Amino acid sequence: MVGRRRSILLECVSQVGSRTSRCDGDLWSPKVGFVAASRGAVSPKNAWFAGGNGSNGRVNGWKDGQPHFAMDEQAAYWIDGMIRLGLVLHDEELQARVSEDIDSVIIHGYFNTNDGGPEGWPRAVYSRAMLAYFDSTGDKRILPFFAKYWNSTYHMDSSTPAARSLAQAEAMIEGYAYGGEDTLLETALRGLTEHQSTFQAAWNSVRCEDYSKNTTCVQASYELEHGVTWNEIAKVWALAGPWAQQKEAWLNASIGAYELMHTRDMLPYGVNSAEEALSGIAPNASTETCDVSDFIHSNTWLLRHIGHRRYGDRLEKAFFNAAPGALNRNYSQHVYYQSPNLQRIPPDYIEYGHNISERWAMNIFHTPPCCTGNQARLLPNWIHHQWLQSIDGGLVAALYSPNSVTTTLPGGQKVRVVVNTDYPFKEAIEMTVSLMSAAHAADPSAHVMFPLHLRIPEWCASPSLTVNGETVGPIHMNEYGFFVLSRTWTTGDKLILKLPMNARLETDVTVNNGGLGNAFNSNRNNWVRGGLPYSTVSLGPLLFALPLEKGEPWEFALHQKSALKIQRAEMPAVWDWPYTPPVSIVAEASPIEWPDVWTLPATPFSKVSEKYDAVGPNQLTLVPYGCTKPFKVSMFPYVTGDTLYES
Repeated sequence: MVGRRRSILLECVSQVGSRTSRCDGDLWSPKVGFVAASRGAVSPKNAWFAGGNGSNGRVNGWKDGQPHFAMDEQAAYWIDGMIRLGLVLHDEELQARVSEDIDSVIIHGYFNTNDGGPEGWPRAVYSRAMLAYFDSTGDKRILPFFAKYWNSTYHMDSSTPAARSLAQAEAMIEGYAYGGEDTLLETALRGLTEHQSTFQAAWNSVRCEDYSKNTTCVQASYELEHGVTWNEIAKVWALAGPWAQQKEAWLNASIGAYELMHTRDMLPYGVNSAEEALSGIAPNASTETCDVSDFIHSNTWLLRHIGHRRYGDRLEKAFFNAAPGALNRNYSQHVYYQSPNLQRIPPDYIEYGHNISERWAMNIFHTPPCCTGNQARLLPNWIHHQWLQSIDGGLVAALYSPNSVTTTLPGGQKVRVVVNTDYPFKEAIEMTVSLMSAAHAADPSAHVMFPLHLRIPEWCASPSLTVNGETVGPIHMNEYGFFVLSRTWTTGDKLILKLPMNARLETDVTVNNGGLGNAFNSNRNNWVRGGLPYSTVSLGPLLFALPLEKGEPWEFALHQKSALKIQRAEMPAVWDWPYTPPVSIVAEASPIEWPDVWTLPATPFSKVSEKYDAVGPNQLTLVPYGCTKPFKVSMFPYVTGDTLYES
């Protein structure tokens, strides 16, 4: 599975206690941490998961020259997404197109045209594409190219407006782990050490006495509060942890930064709000599509380095909700912004003095074009991390959807696992194991022992497992949320993991995170109100919403204590997030006065709307958020008790 890669965790764990150039000290814990599969080892089996090449055909690569900053960033996103998608789909034509671009960059030495100013950010993105290309091809030009550019005198500037320049540390560290020169690691650690007080002090100072109040909070600067910047920079401290003298502090800094984001800015569809800057929790708060890609990318690193199920859970929630919310059915159009509630396109939304309300609409291209390029990274980063390798020599089923993985265990045995499932719409996940011969055929006589790590989502209270029809149990998870099954495997072994799903109505309050004033959205305090109660409905990792046609009523409060009824239908032959989904939830609700579509009505409700039908409550049919049309409601007011009054 590791192939040419010099795995950060596997190499270090094999030498815990030594002091090699690759492992300066022990890891924070030799018991945790996973390694990603080689590019192309995991293949999707679902049409939507395997489809879509983002902005393919609409974005010039760097070989055509370096346009202005936004286009530079967009092209880097696109190349990174395209090489990864070409590898997981085994698309030789797509790989060849990217190869031509990377050849041009190496030949012309574009990385040497600056010293890490604002352009350091798109180069950080482009270098990921080069590493993915190296992982697949072993191109011997890549690592020397890195060493030449990021030499011992290179300076990573984190000042305005180049805070994201520190994201270059990701490629430096991974390039070093692939076998690159020591200067790559030294430069990364020096840059992170120089700027650690700025970033970590900022994160530690971002606090409110009570986030449920509609008050101004202490915030970091806009450069740190930008959603993409937060996602990109927050993870690098954990990534560098194995070699840093401050490894525990750096790990905790990354963990803490993401927990803070979840407390203050996480929207119900699983990705942080970010109208450029992080913008709190509210039905009218929005998420830039770039943040969907970057949140998924960064959490794959946290899953690999920290080894806890929470990051797998968060990846599934983001991928099964925010990702289809950002894209159309055939992956040909995307939004720039999405919001939990969208009853109509926002009027007169101003940025830089321009009305940009069309950013909530599906289009082939948006301005600035960053999201048009970045959407290409969504699918391949998800697919690539569905299967990981554990430091005990086993396999890790990290993310669930139809797929197959073909990989080689540390002892040399090639293994193939085929996953058949309708998850997350149904509960059963079937896995069939084959041990492969040297001729790449299933070998019925082979047998090999290895541990299989199965992620058990936090929302699942009663998982069950059978192997070849026999119950395995009880299911006791380790402290990181995985069930580890160690046994001798043979070709044809079949596992069925069941993750029972109960419909959940959960309540919380909106959060005003401080209403940053900046050039992008200086009126956030006027848009987001804190302390307003709301409810959401979920099933497994899926968020549910009320789909809206033009003119349909949406002013409802859910009944908190009423039963939720799950309705199921057949799965479609081809999955593309259809408007008629295979699962829906019926919830009781009452019409209320809800005059302002951009906020929630305050509580307690003095009385419900006169529209209320005395015969009984309305029955709302909610569908998965990703199966809605552009207009929907997923954050609802709610009423409690036997009467239709807030208790």
